[in-house]
Amino acid sequence: MFAGRVPRSKQAQVEGLKLGELYNEFMAAMEDRIALGDLTKATFDDYHRTCKLILQHLGKDRLVSDIRPGDWAKLLVTVSKGTGGKGKQAKPWSHTTRADFVVRAKVPFRWARKSELIPGDMNFGPDFKKPAADKMDAERQSKPQKLFSRNEVLALINGASQPLKAMILMGINCGFGNGDVAALPLSAIDLGTGWVEFPRPKTAVPRRCKLWPETIQALSEWLRLRAGLPGANVSGLVFLREDGRPWSSETNDNPVANVFSILVKSLKLQQSGRGFYSLRHTLRTEADPVLDDVAIDRVMGHKSKGIAANYRHRVDDHRLERVANHVRSWLYGESSNNA
Repeated sequence: MFAGRVPRSKQAQVEGLKLGELYNEFMAAMEDRIALGDLTKATFDDYHRTCKLILQHLGKDRLVSDIRPGDWAKLLVTVSKGTGGKGKQAKPWSHTTRADFVVRAKVPFRWARKSELIPGDMNFGPDFKKPAADKMDAERQSKPQKLFSRNEVLALINGASQPLKAMILMGINCGFGNGDVAALPLSAIDLGTGWVEFPRPKTAVPRRCKLWPETIQALSEWLRLRAGLPGANVSGLVFLREDGRPWSSETNDNPVANVFSILVKSLKLQQSGRGFYSLRHTLRTEADPVLDDVAIDRVMGHKSKGIAANYRHRVDDHRLERVANHVRSWLYGESSNNA
């Protein structure tokens, strides 16, 4: 990874632990967590990118004991300026990006302290911190809403070919994001009863959603096409690419986002901050008038707040259907409620 790995039993006894060695140990432990199912690949990749960026500026041979608060403050100023890459002008980080970086940067050192690789907490100083909450709120409010209008969603559905059409319907019907459709197993959908039950890969929070007739039709059409793809008989995933590969990616490149972006551009619907995941934002926003946050949370795969959530083991299906029917009515018209 970042340096030659020293076994942990010996690493703890090494004087002058280097930053690259600490990060290497940390990432190896995170690989173990993935194997145990305690960490997602997406989070692992976020940690790896953060560690790599810090090493580029502080150096893998830098002694951990020599890093001072001033080094962290200078690092934050430098990385927050952004990088252009390939001749492009550098784009400064948003407050949200800076906050995420600060949070992730501190994780390996808390892990190292608990793992007895370092004797105490790293002193990041007073300036290596997240932006103030009011600045982050103001930034969020100044950005365009991550929503699609009714007509835009209809245009996306009508303009998409398979399997993207079925993916878009899963996005607006059930709040599925890029990673959700990529990881959706065949065993999670029941087209006969019209239900999908699939915990979110990101958080493992339970999720259950009533499928619209349009979604069932699109999925049925796609599954007929899927049968002719390489590896269709052995893959347990609903969505496969033409060559039989899954729609997930081991790199930063996101195949679902890419094909969705092409469709958006072809329909001239580009707007900063909007992507496939905006379908999830749209569903949550349009479902709000149902006034049943518990049911909406179960559809979205959000963990409900409050002590009652610890005692609630199910949400009645008719409440979940109300959420699905309401959003479908918004999209296709009031008469769809009776379909």
